[in-house]
Amino acid sequence: MHLVVLMSKKRLVLSALMASTMSTYPPQIVIGVLLVEISNTFNVPLGIAGQLRTAISITALIGSLLVSAISEKYSYRNLLITGLLLITSSSILSAFSPNFTTLFTITILTGMGVALTVPMTTTLVGEYYTEGERGRVMSLLGVGGGVAFLLGGTIASLLSDYGGWRSAFLVFAGLIGLAGLILTILFLPKSQARGGESRFIDSLKDISENSNVVKSLMGALLASIAIQGLYLYSFSYLKEVYQTSTVTTGLIYSGTAVFFIAGSYMTSVLIERIGSKNITMLGLLGFSVSTFAYHYAPSLGLVIGFIMAGNLLEALRYNGNNALSLEYSGDKAGAVMSLHSAFTQLGYSLGAALGGVILLYADWSLMGLTLPIIGVLGALVMKGIKNTE
Repeated sequence: MHLVVLMSKKRLVLSALMASTMSTYPPQIVIGVLLVEISNTFNVPLGIAGQLRTAISITALIGSLLVSAISEKYSYRNLLITGLLLITSSSILSAFSPNFTTLFTITILTGMGVALTVPMTTTLVGEYYTEGERGRVMSLLGVGGGVAFLLGGTIASLLSDYGGWRSAFLVFAGLIGLAGLILTILFLPKSQARGGESRFIDSLKDISENSNVVKSLMGALLASIAIQGLYLYSFSYLKEVYQTSTVTTGLIYSGTAVFFIAGSYMTSVLIERIGSKNITMLGLLGFSVSTFAYHYAPSLGLVIGFIMAGNLLEALRYNGNNALSLEYSGDKAGAVMSLHSAFTQLGYSLGAALGGVILLYADWSLMGLTLPIIGVLGALVMKGIKNTE
């Protein structure tokens, strides 16, 4: 009877953590899908409106560094609740923005919410679950994130048809954030208050002396640079090289989410058998090969196939890499996972910038060489992580 109750509680905890993960994506999905509508409403150039997404990334990067400094002083659960409050309130406020400047300012709050929510969700996996359970749970959080992307574009578009982009912020992003907040408050047990016994500079020193954590973080940085060949530029490649329509490209985008979900589920099954390091390296090498291959594939069908395979393999890398950083974090889990989030956001930004420079001065073939090489370098860094008994 006690075992049944314990399993039931763990399912509720998992549902709250998955809802928290899903809450971070809807505001970004609304901006990505309905950027033209937002631009038209405020009569600003599309390039300027696109900086809303940049604001989230940069704020999340800076915020993650700040969170790593305070994470040891406060309860991880309370920090997560604060992040979800920021995401929910900023989503609702975005729907009522009277001008673009206000919306941009509110979007910065969204970025801070992401900076708190993402690392605290993964950190709490280490607090609520045993070492043998953490890899599986981390991968299931990836499933939740994939579902948000799979359904989010369609839901946001349908809501926009009825009430404009404001309704997508209010109903989709606002309600998903609120659901994550309520489930977190109801189902997550109180976590330990840290009390701030050590200074941040001391924590950073301890982390820097942990070679396994440093290599996991550097691997995450290099992987996040390399993955922009699939996450960002593959859709432009399809439109420019194969002239795919917006509808077709949108369907392919949804397909990548399906494959990411499948990869996350595969990770939950495999990670306990082959270990987080091996599954991270497998995924990193795999998506690097897929990125190279789609740039040189002779037909549209093969290009799409390699893009889908790459997203499945990236799910292995992403979830395995999260589990790997947590595995070696010791008593600095909050700081380590916040730094992991910061390195990931930095990698995304650098990858997007590097890809832009390559296309400005060269062509797609150089992109297909450069980003995979960076991915392979990331795998070599990961290979240096020493297994502990």
